[in-house]
Order: sequence, then structure tokens, then C-alpha cells
Amino acid sequence: MTGTPRWFDAQFTDGRRSFTCGPFDTPTEAEEFGRQHATPRLRYTGVANRVGRQEVAMLIAQLDLAVAGRQDKRHVGAVTRWEPDATSGFITDTSGTSWFVSRDSLPGSLLSLPVGTRVTFTGSPKPAPGKKYPQAQSVHTEETDCG
Repeated sequence: MTGTPRWFDAQFTDGRRSFTCGPFDTPTEAEEFGRQHATPRLRYTGVANRVGRQEVAMLIAQLDLAVAGRQDKRHVGAVTRWEPDATSGFITDTSGTSWFVSRDSLPGSLLSLPVGTRVTFTGSPKPAPGKKYPQAQSVHTEETDCG
């Protein structure tokens, strides 16, 4: 199809189903997104080429559901601490719970978030054994979404 715009998707699997998230303008953008949003439950499998745009909101919902493993919901909160040049910080959700967040869970090429940034994220509210805080995963800011 010459002259037809092409977009790219990041592909994921949870071991039973496949999911895509996009569109991205280049394969590199799709790959960066895939690598940054992969979790132990949701494995990044590669980049797919597609023609035309589909409903992005539906893809975001699919990805969020897959990342959450059907056990965790998306939480809403704001960044409450992130020291300059630090690789991690803290988010406080709307119920007042503090969550640890690593820059590996941030969208795109972000390395930190300013205090006060509103975010949504997944994660179990129970801290991992030996940890004081639960860990936020798949963090999205109001300015970022899937693609």
C-alpha cells in the first residue's frame, strides 16, 4: 500500500494472551516503550508494523489490565518526593499511602518526575517482604499515555 501512513506497536504477552500498545511513529519509539513498560507478569515481545490507527483508549485499557494481572487496579496519586539526580522517589496515592517508585517504571525516556506531578500507576498495596513501602509500577503522568 504505497503512500499509506504506517505506525508501529509494542507487543506484550502475559503467557496466555498477546497485547499491543501504540501507535508509535517509529519502531525505536515502540521498542523503548515496550522495554520500559515490561513487568515480570507482562513480557515485552517486540515491535509490530500496522497500517492505520485503532482506538488508542482500548489499547491502553488492555495494557493496563494486563500489567495489573487482573489483581491490581490503577491507583491515582502525586509525586511527593524525588531528589535531584536520584533514581527513585515516592508517590502518595489519594488514600494517603506512600509508594516507592523507580525510574524504570516511568513512561518514555523520563528519568525523574517533579514533585506535585499527578500520576496513575499499578501495584500491590502490600509491600514486598523486607520492604517498607509498596512499589508503584507502570506509572503514567497526565501528559503521557500509551503512545
